[in-house]
Amino acid sequence: MKDNYINSTIIEMQERAKYLKTKMPVPLLDSCYYPIISQVNKELDELINHLEKLLIEPKFQIPSNQKAKLSFLQRIISSIDILENEVVSCINRWDDNDIALTKLIDEICKEIKFPLVSPIVTGLSQNYYCIDVYHNLLKVPLLEAEFFLHMPDLYHELAHLLLFHKNNPDSLAFLEYWGKFNQQVNSHFLEAYNRYVQNNGRMIAEQCNYLKSLWIESWSAEFFCDLFAVYTLGPAFVWANLHLCVKRVQNPFVISDSHPSDNARMEAAIKGLRMLEFENEADEISEYWKSFTNQTSILAGIDSLYKLAYNNSLIEQCVVMVLKATKEINCNIAYPTEIFGFRKTLNEAWNLFISEPESYFQWERNKRDYIKDLFKPKAIML
Repeated sequence: MKDNYINSTIIEMQERAKYLKTKMPVPLLDSCYYPIISQVNKELDELINHLEKLLIEPKFQIPSNQKAKLSFLQRIISSIDILENEVVSCINRWDDNDIALTKLIDEICKEIKFPLVSPIVTGLSQNYYCIDVYHNLLKVPLLEAEFFLHMPDLYHELAHLLLFHKNNPDSLAFLEYWGKFNQQVNSHFLEAYNRYVQNNGRMIAEQCNYLKSLWIESWSAEFFCDLFAVYTLGPAFVWANLHLCVKRVQNPFVISDSHPSDNARMEAAIKGLRMLEFENEADEISEYWKSFTNQTSILAGIDSLYKLAYNNSLIEQCVVMVLKATKEINCNIAYPTEIFGFRKTLNEAWNLFISEPESYFQWERNKRDYIKDLFKPKAIML
């Protein structure tokens, strides 16, 4: 490939990266966006400098190094594309609902004494609730500012930040408990592996290795985040999790690479409620969950692999350790006598939705309008 073409492409990407900065107009944005704008500008500057090196450094002008030059350029372009499509687009297309949700989650963080900086929220998610931990950007569905029933998942996403930040003394204990739990996971499946090998169960032994990798690479993080939400919000999170499962066309017992099965997550969350002494709520949600799984007619999904994957003692260890971890970082625990602020609103929402559905939606509209008015951007008086 001709070098002048590659160099022209490099210059094009420099101009594109520079222009991307103009899509974050600071004078028009709420101050809550300033930290993420500063971070993105810093990343763009670094990428522009890397592009400049491709243009001027002698080693990249040698014909034999053109393949490496192209590969380096492609990685830079990929980074610029991610910033454009997944971060800057969210900043550029902000609206009042984004500001309200961002200020709401900041209040949530204060209520539960969350030890890290609260994230920016955008309503441009294409995949339910998810968080970009590197940019502290929480993405929710477009309509999420209008409805309460799935908002408990905000608490789950906050916990992903606790598992990402490694050098903050205020949150380090949560990360350390996660590491300790993964050591227990490793020991559990290693013991099971050796037991099956000794009994000529080589195929099952290999399944133990497979399941161990799923637990350590993804499942344990999701369990920790679920249980953090239970312990800082209370029953509303477990109701919201049930609600999401009912809406999905998915086998609640399926073994998935990215997330634990819905049934295992519900069992863990209900155990978490009992740890907080929400016995009546745990019993009621258990009945709803049992009714749902019975109606799906797929109880046969609890096969030998499922039982091997979700050992009850392992889940109980997780339930206990996450409560210890949440207390260790001094977050407010949602005991029955400690339900106040917005977590009271979310628990009231679910209580009303279950007990008086005919009056719920008007209540939700009134409460929603009050909260959005509370957090809407205020005009600057000169």
